[in-house]
Amino acid sequence: MKHTLYRYIALSVLILGMMACSGNPNKPQANNAFTMDTPFMHAYAIHYGPFYEDIGITSQVFEMEFYTDGLTVDSAGYIHGTGYHLYITDLFATSSDSILPQATYTIDSINYGSPLTIMPGKRIGDFTTGAQLTQVGNEFLSTHLITGGALHLQWQGDTVHIQLNMHTSNNSKIESSYTGKLPTYYIDYTSQTDSKEKKN
Repeated sequence: MKHTLYRYIALSVLILGMMACSGNPNKPQANNAFTMDTPFMHAYAIHYGPFYEDIGITSQVFEMEFYTDGLTVDSAGYIHGTGYHLYITDLFATSSDSILPQATYTIDSINYGSPLTIMPGKRIGDFTTGAQLTQVGNEFLSTHLITGGALHLQWQGDTVHIQLNMHTSNNSKIESSYTGKLPTYYIDYTSQTDSKEKKN
C-alpha cells in the first residue's frame, strides 16, 4: 500500500513538473534575453510640475508613454493589439521646464530626483513602477523592468527625435526610436484636474 502511494505521489510530482516546464509556447519566457528594435509610432508626455517639492525635490516631473504600431488604447485606458508599450515615469527635468528639454536622460537608481535622470523599473509587491517595457500579444502580457541606459531627446521645430538605448533586468536590450509629435499634457496634482494640451 505504501509503495503504491509513494509511486502515485512521485508520478504526480513528475507530471506536474513536466507541465510547469513546458509552459505556454506563445508566452515569452522571462529569463530569455532579447533585443527590441521596433520603432515606436505613437508617444505622449504628461507634466506633473514639481510633484515632489514637499520632500525637497524641485525638478519638474514628467511621464512618457510609447506605443509600437499595432497597439491601441481604449477609452478606459486598456491596451489592445500586439506590440510593445514603453512606460517611463519619474523622468526629471530642470526646475523651470514645462516641456521636456533637449537632453540625454539617464536611468539612475542613486540620484533620485536629479535633473536629467529617470527612475529605473522596480517591483513593489504585486505592482511595478518606474521605467518598464511591456510586450503585448494576443495571449500574453510580459513586463520587463528597465534598469539602465538612456533616452536621447532632440527637437526640430515641433517634431521630436528620441533615441532609446536601454537594458532590462534580464539583460534584454531596447534599441528603438521615435520621431513625430509629442503631445504634452499638464496634470495639476493639487486639484486633481487635467488641463488642456500644452504643446504640439
